[in-house]
Amino acid sequence: GTWSHRGNVELYFKHRYHNYNYRIGSLTEYFKFGATDANAALHELQQMKDKVLSPVEIDILKDNISLSQVAI
Repeated sequence: GTWSHRGNVELYFKHRYHNYNYRIGSLTEYFKFGATDANAALHELQQMKDKVLSPVEIDILKDNISLSQVAI
């Protein structure tokens, strides 16, 4: 499935399920789950809330804050 406004899902998934990572050569985007684990992972992902940008993130996108201010 796909989830709109969920920019946080990919990094979370890779971190949370790194033990299920199934490399195919140099490709690292594959995961191998048993049926029970796959259903549990899907259920967990479906419970994630929409990514809501913080005021700082919105200002960055509007180019109102310089990158040096963000780094501080």
